Amino acid sequence: MNIQIKGRLMAASLLCMAAVGCGEGTASEGDTLMAQEASATQCIDGFNGIRNCATGNATLKSGTKGIDVAGLNTVRQDGFSSQFPRASAWRMEAAIGGIGAKEQGLFLTARDGTRVISTLRIGLGGSKDQMVLEPTFPGTKGGAHYAAAVYSRGALVAKGINFNNYDRFMRPWWWDFASYWYPCNVGFNDRLQLDMDGTLVTAPGWSFYGGGSYGPFSVGSASDPFQVEIDGKLVTGDRIDLIELPGSGTPASVGFTAVDVTAAATQFTLTGETTARAK
Repeated sequence: MNIQIKGRLMAASLLCMAAVGCGEGTASEGDTLMAQEASATQCIDGFNGIRNCATGNATLKSGTKGIDVAGLNTVRQDGFSSQFPRASAWRMEAAIGGIGAKEQGLFLTARDGTRVISTLRIGLGGSKDQMVLEPTFPGTKGGAHYAAAVYSRGALVAKGINFNNYDRFMRPWWWDFASYWYPCNVGFNDRLQLDMDGTLVTAPGWSFYGGGSYGPFSVGSASDPFQVEIDGKLVTGDRIDLIELPGSGTPASVGFTAVDVTAAATQFTLTGETTARAK
């Protein structure tokens, strides 16, 4: 199945479904960030009781629009670690500039203490208006087996399974993310749910949203920021979930305590961050 998403600025993004040949992340990334965090001298109190600590060469400063993050030159090194009481869900909104100029993108790691639950690479594709979304689940044996699901106002409108190496293309309504990306709206949940042919899957996964706290862009539909083409048919959506498939090897999660965000960018403002407490 080939999914294409078309948008106002024709900013193409590539959702990488391959476990081999597309990724760079490993489970050891989390340990590296933990070491950086342990030596971090700058931590500030952020949104909703979340503690943000600088990693690598990054610095944090409270600004009028949120938390300004500077010194982002090397992805997987420079950024911040968001720490909180054990949670079942996390979500971030940010305004990011200069991703295209740095040509490295973002890297997110959800972890429980030192144990990495999942990572998400948000990188650039073959041209400046292409984006790569690549999740990994370190417990997986033989490849990253996960499903991609597209939703519109909470209703599932498209889904596909990563069994082989194939790509999905999407074209969002968002601004040109390579030069200035707002809103960057992404979340992690250790118990996402998806109906797979009558079987309810409950597993960790990432959610990629098309709108922000100020509402989605009113293009095409007031509630659906992008259009998805599936086998020649257009559907609309406002959220994409990347959820691990059962039996892939990742131990059952009972919550997580941190999300590490690193990036290479000329501008990064964290404009919102929330968590949901684990039960």
